Amino acid sequence: MSLRRVDEKTLNGNIEIINENLWAVNFHHLRYIKDLPYTCNDPDSLDKVASLTDNGIIVLNKSHEIYPTLKQLFPRLMQNTDEELLMKINYMKDKNRDGYDRVYKYCLNAELKRRMVKKEFNEQSKEKPIFKRILNFIGFNSKERGGK
Repeated sequence: MSLRRVDEKTLNGNIEIINENLWAVNFHHLRYIKDLPYTCNDPDSLDKVASLTDNGIIVLNKSHEIYPTLKQLFPRLMQNTDEELLMKINYMKDKNRDGYDRVYKYCLNAELKRRMVKKEFNEQSKEKPIFKRILNFIGFNSKERGGK
Protein backbone atom coordinates (compact mmCIF):
# COMPACT_ATOMS: atom_id res chain seq x y z
CA MET A 1 0.00 0.00 0.00
CA SER A 2 1.22 3.45 -0.71
CA LEU A 3 0.59 6.66 1.19
CA ARG A 4 -1.90 8.65 -0.83
CA ARG A 5 -4.37 11.14 0.53
CA VAL A 6 -7.96 9.86 0.55
CA ASP A 7 -9.39 12.84 2.44
CA GLU A 8 -8.31 15.37 5.09
CA LYS A 9 -8.01 12.77 7.86
CA THR A 10 -6.64 9.71 6.05
CA LEU A 11 -3.76 8.91 3.73
CA ASN A 12 -5.30 5.60 2.81
CA GLY A 13 -8.03 3.46 4.29
CA ASN A 14 -5.78 2.12 7.03
CA ILE A 15 -4.10 5.30 8.32
CA GLU A 16 -6.00 7.94 10.28
CA ILE A 17 -4.34 11.32 10.66
CA ILE A 18 -5.43 12.76 14.00
CA ASN A 19 -3.03 15.68 13.61
CA GLU A 20 0.33 16.34 11.97
CA ASN A 21 2.20 14.58 14.79
CA LEU A 22 -0.33 11.88 15.69
CA TRP A 23 -1.49 9.12 13.38
CA ALA A 24 -3.38 5.90 14.03
CA VAL A 25 -3.29 2.56 12.30
CA ASN A 26 -4.25 -0.99 13.15
CA PHE A 27 -0.82 -2.54 13.84
CA HIS A 28 -1.97 -5.77 12.19
CA HIS A 29 -1.88 -3.86 8.88
CA LEU A 30 1.68 -2.58 9.27
CA ARG A 31 3.24 -5.35 7.25
CA TYR A 32 1.12 -4.23 4.27
CA ILE A 33 1.87 -0.49 4.55
CA LYS A 34 5.38 -0.32 3.17
CA ASP A 35 5.63 3.49 2.97
CA LEU A 36 4.71 4.26 6.58
CA PRO A 37 7.80 5.71 8.28
CA TYR A 38 7.50 3.26 11.14
CA THR A 39 10.36 2.39 13.48
CA CYS A 40 9.13 -0.99 14.66
CA ASN A 41 8.04 -3.33 11.87
CA ASP A 42 8.46 -6.38 14.08
CA PRO A 43 5.34 -8.58 13.69
CA ASP A 44 5.73 -9.59 17.34
CA SER A 45 5.06 -6.00 18.42
CA LEU A 46 1.37 -6.05 17.50
CA ASP A 47 0.37 -5.67 21.14
CA LYS A 48 2.17 -2.32 21.44
CA VAL A 49 0.10 0.72 22.28
CA ALA A 50 2.07 3.13 20.09
CA SER A 51 5.31 3.68 18.27
CA LEU A 52 7.39 6.67 17.27
CA THR A 53 8.56 7.18 13.70
CA ASP A 54 12.01 8.41 12.75
CA ASN A 55 10.52 11.79 11.82
CA GLY A 56 8.67 12.40 15.10
CA ILE A 57 5.17 11.12 14.48
CA ILE A 58 3.44 9.06 17.15
CA VAL A 59 1.55 6.16 15.58
CA LEU A 60 -1.19 4.75 17.80
CA ASN A 61 -2.40 1.17 17.55
CA LYS A 62 -6.10 1.38 16.68
CA SER A 63 -6.65 -2.22 17.73
CA HIS A 64 -5.37 -1.70 21.29
CA GLU A 65 -7.99 -1.46 24.03
CA ILE A 66 -6.78 1.95 25.28
CA TYR A 67 -6.66 3.54 21.82
CA PRO A 68 -9.78 5.73 22.40
CA THR A 69 -8.21 7.16 25.57
CA LEU A 70 -4.87 7.87 23.89
CA LYS A 71 -6.60 9.45 20.89
CA GLN A 72 -8.13 12.03 23.24
CA LEU A 73 -5.15 12.44 25.58
CA PHE A 74 -2.25 12.95 23.15
CA PRO A 75 -3.68 15.99 21.30
CA ARG A 76 -4.23 17.72 24.64
CA LEU A 77 -0.68 16.99 25.78
CA MET A 78 0.71 18.20 22.45
CA GLN A 79 -0.67 21.66 23.25
CA ASN A 80 1.52 21.93 26.38
CA THR A 81 4.91 23.60 26.44
CA ASP A 82 8.02 21.59 27.27
CA GLU A 83 8.07 23.22 30.71
CA GLU A 84 4.46 22.23 31.39
CA LEU A 85 5.17 18.63 30.38
CA LEU A 86 8.25 18.49 32.62
CA MET A 87 6.27 19.93 35.52
CA LYS A 88 3.57 17.29 35.04
CA ILE A 89 6.19 14.53 34.81
CA ASN A 90 7.79 15.71 38.05
CA TYR A 91 4.39 15.79 39.75
CA MET A 92 3.57 12.27 38.53
CA LYS A 93 6.99 10.87 39.45
CA ASP A 94 5.81 9.22 42.68
CA LYS A 95 2.25 8.50 41.57
CA ASN A 96 1.39 4.90 40.77
CA ARG A 97 -2.07 4.61 42.19
CA ASP A 98 -3.68 2.94 39.21
CA GLY A 99 -3.41 2.17 35.51
CA TYR A 100 -4.48 5.69 34.56
CA ASP A 101 -1.42 7.14 36.30
CA ARG A 102 0.84 4.80 34.34
CA VAL A 103 -0.89 5.63 31.04
CA TYR A 104 -0.65 9.36 31.74
CA LYS A 105 3.07 9.12 32.60
CA TYR A 106 3.66 7.04 29.47
CA CYS A 107 1.97 9.70 27.33
CA LEU A 108 3.88 12.57 28.96
CA ASN A 109 7.21 10.86 28.36
CA ALA A 110 6.25 9.80 24.83
CA GLU A 111 5.33 13.39 23.91
CA LEU A 112 8.66 14.73 25.19
CA LYS A 113 10.50 12.00 23.28
CA ARG A 114 8.48 12.81 20.13
CA ARG A 115 9.52 16.45 20.34
CA MET A 116 13.19 15.53 20.69
CA VAL A 117 13.04 13.13 17.73
CA LYS A 118 11.17 15.65 15.57
CA LYS A 119 13.62 18.44 16.41
CA GLU A 120 16.58 16.22 15.56
CA PHE A 121 14.91 15.07 12.34
CA ASN A 122 14.09 18.66 11.29
CA GLU A 123 17.67 19.74 11.90
CA GLN A 124 18.93 16.88 9.74
CA SER A 125 16.34 17.45 7.01
CA LYS A 126 17.17 21.15 6.58
CA GLU A 127 19.88 19.91 4.26
CA LYS A 128 17.29 17.86 2.33
CA PRO A 129 14.80 20.24 0.64
CA ILE A 130 13.05 17.33 -1.07
CA PHE A 131 11.59 16.29 2.28
CA LYS A 132 9.84 19.66 2.73
CA ARG A 133 8.45 19.45 -0.79
CA ILE A 134 7.02 16.00 -0.04
CA LEU A 135 5.40 17.21 3.19
CA ASN A 136 3.86 20.19 1.40
CA PHE A 137 2.63 17.90 -1.39
CA ILE A 138 0.75 15.61 1.01
CA GLY A 139 -0.65 18.58 2.89
CA PHE A 140 1.53 18.92 5.97
CA ASN A 141 2.44 22.58 5.93
CA SER A 142 3.04 23.04 9.65
CA LYS A 143 2.33 26.80 9.54
CA GLU A 144 -1.16 26.18 8.17
CA ARG A 145 -1.85 23.52 10.81
CA GLY A 146 -0.39 25.44 13.74
CA GLY A 147 2.44 22.93 14.17
CA LYS A 148 5.29 23.37 16.63
